[in-house]
Amino acid sequence: MAALRMAGSWLQGSGWTETLVQVDVDSPGIANSFLKAAHVTRTRRGHQITAATLNILQHKAYGKYTEDAQSDGHEPIEFGVWCQQRAECCPQFQYWATTLNLELKRLEDKSKPIGDTIKLYKLTLFSSMKSKTPTRSKQQLAFAKDDCGLFPRLYIACQTREGDLDEFLKHENWAYPPALSSNGKLRFSKKADLLTPLEQLADKITDAPSVTSTILDGPAVVEMLKPGGSRTFKEYSTAVFIPYIESQLEHRSRLDLLVVKESKQLVVTDKKQVLTVPPRNNTANLAPCNHEEADTRMMVHAADALECGKNQRYITAHQIAKALGPEKSRALPVFHAITGCDTVPVFAGHSKNAAWATWNAFPEVTTAFLSLASTSSELPGGVLSTLERFIVLFYDRTSTCCDVNVLRKKLCSRQSRSLEDLPPTRAALEQHIKRAAYQAGHIWGQAAIAFVSLPSPCDWGWMKSGDELEPCHKLISCGCRKHCDGKCRCKKAALKCTGLCACEGGC
Repeated sequence: MAALRMAGSWLQGSGWTETLVQVDVDSPGIANSFLKAAHVTRTRRGHQITAATLNILQHKAYGKYTEDAQSDGHEPIEFGVWCQQRAECCPQFQYWATTLNLELKRLEDKSKPIGDTIKLYKLTLFSSMKSKTPTRSKQQLAFAKDDCGLFPRLYIACQTREGDLDEFLKHENWAYPPALSSNGKLRFSKKADLLTPLEQLADKITDAPSVTSTILDGPAVVEMLKPGGSRTFKEYSTAVFIPYIESQLEHRSRLDLLVVKESKQLVVTDKKQVLTVPPRNNTANLAPCNHEEADTRMMVHAADALECGKNQRYITAHQIAKALGPEKSRALPVFHAITGCDTVPVFAGHSKNAAWATWNAFPEVTTAFLSLASTSSELPGGVLSTLERFIVLFYDRTSTCCDVNVLRKKLCSRQSRSLEDLPPTRAALEQHIKRAAYQAGHIWGQAAIAFVSLPSPCDWGWMKSGDELEPCHKLISCGCRKHCDGKCRCKKAALKCTGLCACEGGC
């Protein structure tokens, strides 16, 4: 019974029951009951028919492959090897091959005890797939409901703990900082906004510059090239992708991607290694490479292309760098990370253009940015106070204070701003700066190095929750039921227990 139910969970949402109805094996009601194994005999019969059908289809496909291979003059590979290769290149084949394996081993030949651990591919079941992200209106409604639930909890906490507005605004009092998070998700910025002030520093180029080497981000190219009338990946590759790559290679001597062309140099990434055409004896500058993103790995290839080229030439970016100056150019990645990138959230309601204007009005922060551009083991001293002043001006250009907690009180009491419109607390800002320093200093700072050494993200503003990393700040309450001891969360934070705690503040 347990094996039949497990098989039903595996097949749920795959179209299995609909297929049984279409071939008149059973009625819709009976076919749907197979998923829960409501009737053991009928369910077993349905699985037997499924196993026989999959086995016949699998061998028919192999027979077709054998005929095609022999007609082309090739020696067919063995059935088991063919199945393995098909599973690697076709997820649909892998799913139904796994289904057949499950049917035969567990339901038909009964070669293993029913209580044995089932070892299968770690594939997500259709019934347990992640739910869709709620719409913005639903997220705002949920946020409003959470706001309504927050204040009763705060009122209860203030009954026991001293209710002071200054002390209250020193803490986020929320599961996630509203200024940096939207309902538990990072707030992402429009990274392209940074191009607006930067492009004003250089002359506009209407004609494409003449270059000898090109480095393309494969996923970005696929995202850019629309499939048009292509119905399969092969059609898309033949009609859209490869012609584009060939056009890029036509007037260049090197292209870092995956098209073979005589008298040209190609470099193709293969996990941590690279493949080159024609073969290169020395690829130490390119591999092994442990960069996780193409954005940073492209810098490794750019550095290698410059080293291999006869003439070194920088196009477009050199005008921007000259206008910025050496210090501001080196500080730019840190500024980009602090004001929002793929791994560091943006400040709610504040754009990169506004941050750029604040940087121009407060140039002293450049020194702090430069301190974070290196691969230091901890935040340099004095950096936090300078960056805190930068954030204060970012939120209120006329403010004279240097403490974000003081600014939070001012904006909350005098201008009646909502929680997400307030700057993050000093403690949350420190963690935000650590995340920015990790991204800009340790990851981007080593972008031109093939094999990088990275510290643990948990030392730089992240907390591990299962297999994921996330920042977390919560209104403290303990789960002690009888007596609060040294493990009590409230005592660790030097706070009194309240009615929100499991002990109800009676300890």
